[in-house]
Amino acid sequence: PIKTSEGWLLFYHGMDPAHPDVGYKVGAMLLDLDDPTKILHRSKNPVLEPKEWYENDWKPGVVYASGAVIFSDDLIVYYGGGDKRIAAAKFPLKEFMQKLTSRKNKV
Repeated sequence: PIKTSEGWLLFYHGMDPAHPDVGYKVGAMLLDLDDPTKILHRSKNPVLEPKEWYENDWKPGVVYASGAVIFSDDLIVYYGGGDKRIAAAKFPLKEFMQKLTSRKNKV
């Protein structure tokens, strides 16, 4: 988890049991700073999903977050793709947090 002024930012991966052929995707949630058992916001849609060739190389349709850092004004998420590759995704932190904490992602 990454400590932010709005809460603990956490990335997780999972799959939809109704569609196991689609594979693993990454979601995000924001937990309360004082009580991390409280989920404040959770992405309704994946924040990272396997679309690139290297995410579908050895084991198709698999991405999973393995770490994240804030560097300058960017959020960088390190992730595995296709159970074979290591990659990083970068997004402006302020914009990511605005989208995650928007009304549609309220738990």
